[in-house]
Amino acid sequence: MFADSNVNARGAGLPLVALRALAMQASIVERIRTMKNVIRSRSAPWIVSLVLAANGASCDEPTTTKGPKMVEEQPGQSQPETEMATFGAGCFWCVEAVFLELDGMVDDGIEQPTVARASGSADSLITWDSIGRRGKDFIVTGPTREQLSRFWGREAMRPLRVYVGLGCEDTAEERAQLALEELKRAGGFDRSVLVVATPTGTGWLDPGGVDTIEYIHAGDTAIVSMQYSYLPSWITIVVEPDGSREAARLLFDEVYAHWRTLPADSRPKLYLHGLSLGALGSETCADLFTLFENPIQGGVWSGPPFPSTEWATVTKGRNPDSPAWLPTFRDGSMVRFTALENALDQGGDRWGPMRFVYIQHASDPMTFFSPDLLLESPDWLAGERGPDVS
Repeated sequence: MFADSNVNARGAGLPLVALRALAMQASIVERIRTMKNVIRSRSAPWIVSLVLAANGASCDEPTTTKGPKMVEEQPGQSQPETEMATFGAGCFWCVEAVFLELDGMVDDGIEQPTVARASGSADSLITWDSIGRRGKDFIVTGPTREQLSRFWGREAMRPLRVYVGLGCEDTAEERAQLALEELKRAGGFDRSVLVVATPTGTGWLDPGGVDTIEYIHAGDTAIVSMQYSYLPSWITIVVEPDGSREAARLLFDEVYAHWRTLPADSRPKLYLHGLSLGALGSETCADLFTLFENPIQGGVWSGPPFPSTEWATVTKGRNPDSPAWLPTFRDGSMVRFTALENALDQGGDRWGPMRFVYIQHASDPMTFFSPDLLLESPDWLAGERGPDVS
């Protein structure tokens, strides 16, 4: 399925069927893209219903046992208009309004932070109510200073997390500027490691990615992210395919412009990170023409979807003795791939000053889908196959 972190056997083949249907309905997709508001399009509910049915109503992030609660409607605040569509034998789907409502929910146990440096606190430049559901989860959850101290057996630091939601400002440019100012206010540029992370379509950041780096560096980290959608990635990629790219680039440009003014021997190490649709957006920031004079340290991109341009270029230019599902690229000093089992050592002994890693599963249909599958056998079926491909 188009899960942004995993592929399970039950849903693994279904998104491919849905995407083939979408590819054959090019005129419908084009109409959806031109619509300002998804819910007012009469073709959008049909498309979304098809994908939802194929995916078993899967979402960008694993389901949680914690029950969300609704944020009370403010006086004078109107609810968005909705349209319903009938699909198959009477299934009804409410499209954009459903995901907008989910974005306004707050999971149990998630409360406004009281620490002054935290985003959404009373001292923050970002108001708590302007942050969506997944942004609130990201800010509040994660390892605490006490947990990190116990893990390391010494005093650790409280990790910094900055998150700007869709409701924080009117435009993506303004949200990116706000993220930079909040990052500066919180002291993010004083940390040893700074990560510019692009979330999935719903605004979710995988704890397996962000928590891990905080444990590795004993909390001496800052992670900044910016929401660009509240729709699941597999809808966003059809309706607004450039949304993640624009948001990732705007945020990175703001952070990078300030970072490069700092003394090279004291500024934090700067990394990129993205998962699923976030990987598609984040990889566009690794522009060598921009980074040549002041290179960053690298990036980790997990589960890049098939329209990812940089991923596709590297995969196509892979060394001829490496498979499409686990490429090696040139001498492996800048870009490496890994999969279910760690394969980073296949790139050789030399790592360069910038290190980029793609993590992908050979059985992930959203990574290896292509319209050409309708006409020819793909490269990832030739020769040695991935351990999770029959």
